[in-house]
Formats: sequence, C-alpha cells, structure tokens
Amino acid sequence: MLPENPTGEHLGVGHITLTVVDVDRSVAFYTALFGGAVRHAGEDAIGPFAVVDGPGVRLGFRRHRTTRADDRFAPDRVGLDHLAVHVADVTRLLAWRDRLDRLGARHSGIVEDAWGHHLNAEDPDGIALEFHSPSTPDQSTVDGVDNRNAPVRSSPDVRQSEACPTENACAPPSARTPLATTEPVPPTHRSWWPT
Repeated sequence: MLPENPTGEHLGVGHITLTVVDVDRSVAFYTALFGGAVRHAGEDAIGPFAVVDGPGVRLGFRRHRTTRADDRFAPDRVGLDHLAVHVADVTRLLAWRDRLDRLGARHSGIVEDAWGHHLNAEDPDGIALEFHSPSTPDQSTVDGVDNRNAPVRSSPDVRQSEACPTENACAPPSARTPLATTEPVPPTHRSWWPT
C-alpha cells in the first residue's frame, strides 16, 4: 500500500524539455508532427530555448552552451530512454506512420509484441519516440476496430496491402509468430531498427 501523498494530488506531467542540437529544427519537426504553437522562445544564460504548446503536452527544447553540434541521443545514457504517446488502436498507428513518412523520419514500421503494437521513431537528434497501442483485454476492440487482427508491418520497407500487410498480421492471435523475436521484449528494446 502506498503512503498518502502529503502534498495532495498533482495535475499530471506539466512539460517535457529535450536537449537538442538545433532548437529551430526541433520546433519545426515537433509542430509538424504533433501540431501546436510556440508559446515562448528566446535565449537565457543556459542557451537558446523554445516552448511549444501542443495537444496533450507542452514540449520544451533547449540547447545548452556545451551541447556539441555533432551530438546524438543515446538511450543507454542516464536520462530519457524514449518518449511514448499512446493511441487507441492500430488504425491510428498507421496514420502516425504515414505522418512520419511525410516528415522523412526514420521509423521501425508497426511491430507487435506481448505489450501491443508499437511504432518506434527518431526525431532529428535521434531522440527515441514511440507510438503505442497497448494490448490489454479491454482494448481488443476500440472504436469498432478489432486490434487482434489489425494490420501490422515488420519494417518500413515492407510495401504490402494495408488491409493485410503480412500473413502473420492477419492470423488469429494464437497463431501469430512474433515479428521481431521469439521472446516478448519490453517496449523500450532498441533492436527494432532495420539493418
């Protein structure tokens, strides 16, 4: 049993600030991806920054004076592993995949594991993003879409029918074989990039 919170209820995550190489480039990418508008932008003693109000989350972008121009994100360093957005169903994942394609963002395509369907991507700095439709008993059907037989892709290079991109995707859940591995892996597993 958890102890009572002495400060009372919180209001949720207020904002997430990412360290980036180029603040303007990140603002352009994330506003094209999620929508939203710049709330604040400028420079302070730390360096340039911007705050974007988007639907559901406020994102900050900051370049520290010590941030190298050739730096890239790495999930194995202390800090952020990935930023995840949950969506209702695989149909919506397909729409996010198409939006990432239009932005030229590197992504995994839609993959399935014991936790549901995932679409993993990178922003311009390599920061790991995930769009996730969880597989829970109460989400096997959402908005009339049966997620158990929903279309999935094993990689972004597969160009098969949207209705049934792979035989595995259209098989009943009990007959499916895992797409990426023989063992279920956590959603943060980083071996999903095609080689």
